[in-house]
Amino acid sequence: MRKSDLNFMVDAVAFGCFVFMVATGVIMEYLLPPGSGQHVSIWGLDRHAWGDIHFWLAVVFLATLALHVYLHWRWIVCVLRRRPSDDSGTRVALGISALVALLAIALAPLVSPVERNTTASRANEARWSMSPGVEEIAGSMTLAEAADRAGVAVESLLGALRLPGEISRNERLGRLARDNGFTVADVREVLEGMTPASAGELDSAVSDATSRPIGYAKRDETAQHAAGSTAETGGGADIRGSMTLAEVVALTGVPVSHLTQELGLPAATPMGERLGRLARQYGFTLVDVRDVIASYR
Repeated sequence: MRKSDLNFMVDAVAFGCFVFMVATGVIMEYLLPPGSGQHVSIWGLDRHAWGDIHFWLAVVFLATLALHVYLHWRWIVCVLRRRPSDDSGTRVALGISALVALLAIALAPLVSPVERNTTASRANEARWSMSPGVEEIAGSMTLAEAADRAGVAVESLLGALRLPGEISRNERLGRLARDNGFTVADVREVLEGMTPASAGELDSAVSDATSRPIGYAKRDETAQHAAGSTAETGGGADIRGSMTLAEVVALTGVPVSHLTQELGLPAATPMGERLGRLARQYGFTLVDVRDVIASYR
């Protein structure tokens, strides 16, 4: 086989691996997002199976790149050994520095110690102790699918998560979690504390006390407390992750100094920062924000 034909085949395989790596990456990031587990699949393959395919494509891609370098090694040596010029030393120094930096970044995770997340471990243990319908809740599910799986009304789930009643029942939990500062694990915990009967009683009690349907705020709260807190917070139930600090202050009348102090935020936090981003950065949830607003007198 001519060397030119071999080079073409190697380059074609490398390009094909690159394209499929991008495709599998998009599948795992957007079509089968984290938390989907074995609940959804494409072509019978769940997220973990597509992850295996992505890994082996990367291995083949790396092997073809190594073969490509081998086939062009003589050309590389000639370039390095060509007649020195005024800027050749600079080019060599920059090339070596870039290579060392690339290798250091690539190898750093491989030689770093593995950290055990005890909080996540406890969360996983709690998840497996949940009822079968609740433990299957995933971020790829819609509100309607999650409520149906747990056997509760969608309105009850919205109220328990303190989300506005006008949210579409077809919104996916993963997107709502990112926008509103909670996690899918929070949803499972809330649903585990709900039963179809109790959720109905709470909806009825809250509907009598407020003008908008709310399920319940927490598993330990009664319907009377949920109704009272909604009436007293001055819009606390309407808080969303897309809102800025300034919008929260304007809606609720709670001083920004009280919000930043109770939520552990720096005093110099810009008023234009959105709650969703602050929640991810400082480790609180929108439920915490609503509790701070409700406790303010």
